[in-house]
Amino acid sequence: MRLIVKTSLLLFFVNCSNYDNTLDPLVAYPSSSIYNELHLDVHDTIGISLFDSSDKLNQSNIQIFNLENTEKKLYDFRNLDYPKGYTISKVDSLNKKVITIIPHPSSFENGTKFMIDWGSSMIKNDTIEVSYIVSKRTIGINEVYLNDSLVFDLEIELNYPIFFELTKNF
Repeated sequence: MRLIVKTSLLLFFVNCSNYDNTLDPLVAYPSSSIYNELHLDVHDTIGISLFDSSDKLNQSNIQIFNLENTEKKLYDFRNLDYPKGYTISKVDSLNKKVITIIPHPSSFENGTKFMIDWGSSMIKNDTIEVSYIVSKRTIGINEVYLNDSLVFDLEIELNYPIFFELTKNF
């Protein structure tokens, strides 16, 4: 029995010492977990946040729709922390409110594409497409396209959390 335990421990330590995390494309992410949050600083053309001004946007009217094939499905998962797929909160380092979008976790294998309906006919909807990279220990965002333009690429910007700006004309 002691021989089995010693052999098992030896194999464990040999396997751990052979792990080279420099080959892991997910070393940009801080630990073993799921990193799928997108933080958008949304403002008008003069830099005023849409979330700091109640006259520009009714935050309760925002809706996230998953786009699957040609179908548009409302993001509504009541059993999750953010059942509508987003939260709006103040980021102290930016000294402003941002919207944090949390794509549904069932989409990691094939990526996800979704639309943000800002709930106002004066503000154009936006589409976001996300691809993920998956390893044994972590799931992280690989690329983000906003309205068909690349705004994040893990190979270029090895940083997390993912923040980007979105200027809205109205």
